[in-house]
Order: sequence, then structure tokens, then C-alpha cells
Amino acid sequence: MRLLPLLALALAAFAPSKAAEFDWSSMFKDGLIDAKGAAVDAGSLKGKVVAVYFSAEWCPPCKMFTPKLVEFAEVNKAKLAVVLVSSDRTPEAQSKYMTGYKMPWAATPNGSEAGKNLAKEHGIRGIPTLLVFGKDGALVSKNGRDLAELSRILGN
Repeated sequence: MRLLPLLALALAAFAPSKAAEFDWSSMFKDGLIDAKGAAVDAGSLKGKVVAVYFSAEWCPPCKMFTPKLVEFAEVNKAKLAVVLVSSDRTPEAQSKYMTGYKMPWAATPNGSEAGKNLAKEHGIRGIPTLLVFGKDGALVSKNGRDLAELSRILGN
């Protein structure tokens, strides 16, 4: 009878991890887009820590933080994916913001229900805010703007 628990442990080592199984499209039900409005596959987030960035072009603190996040995300692109949830008033303003700051990441469509639901679910009351989710889709930090903490989360 002792063999059964050992066999279960051995099989678990070869089973796909929950992180690899998490379906990010379940979080972003309205889909994801790039700065030009083209669809982005949510599968591109698989296996990465995902930082959801609540921000807008008209927000002065966002304008200060965004270049730092763009640089940090570029250095950590193998481990980190960022998704913008914009508070810009129009899709055109969102696109201009993404293009102007050379954001290399995807975004929820402007005004999407998914973005609104994430903000409500996590009590987002101001911008910029950066929520950090582990590879398994679980919330890891609401303090992602602390890039030192984000670096620790990534294992740097």
C-alpha cells in the first residue's frame, strides 16, 4: 500500500503544472488588442507572471511611471507580460497612449467589461495601479508599482 502514494508523487512530477494550464482568456473575456487594435492571443501570456496595468494617458503620475514600466518589462520579457487596462476616454486615446510610450504589451479593449470587472473585483480606486498575477492566475501583489517587489516576485 505504500507504493500507491509514491506512484502518485512520481506521476505528479510529470503532470503539467497548473500554471501551464491557466487560461488567461478567462480573465480577459473581451479579448486583448495591440496599440493598433489588432487581436492579441491571450495564450501569449501563458507561463508568465502577468501585471495588469490600470493607467491612462491623461494621468500625470501614469506618465511618470509608464516609461519605467516599459523599460522594466522589456528587460524581463521572458518572465513578465503586462496588460493595459486603460481609463482613456476613447479607443483612439488609448492607442495614442500605447504608441506614444512604446508599450510593447497588449491591452483590454477600451472600456471593456473585463477591465471594469477586474477593477471592481480588486477595489481599484485610482491610477496608476499595477496588479501582479502569478503564472497560475492568482493575485500575488497589489503593489506592483514597487519595481523592487516586482523584481523579487519574478525571482530576479
